Amino acid sequence: MPDEYAIHDVQQSDQPSFGMNGSVQMMRVVTYYVGPHGPFRLVYPKDQATADQINHDMNQECVLLRSTSGPQA
Repeated sequence: MPDEYAIHDVQQSDQPSFGMNGSVQMMRVVTYYVGPHGPFRLVYPKDQATADQINHDMNQECVLLRSTSGPQA
């Protein structure tokens, strides 16, 4: 049986973020689904977006969904 909390359709893009003083910082935006849930969106400063951090954060969302879904009838 497939995992109903499998992460899929992960997309990454770099987008500018504009500060109040007009400064621009590039951000890494990660969009993904967990089973039928989503889309979820993670945003990091581009230079801080590591594969380990992104994977950890996506997996934490899976843990949260599993813990709040309760038993299925």
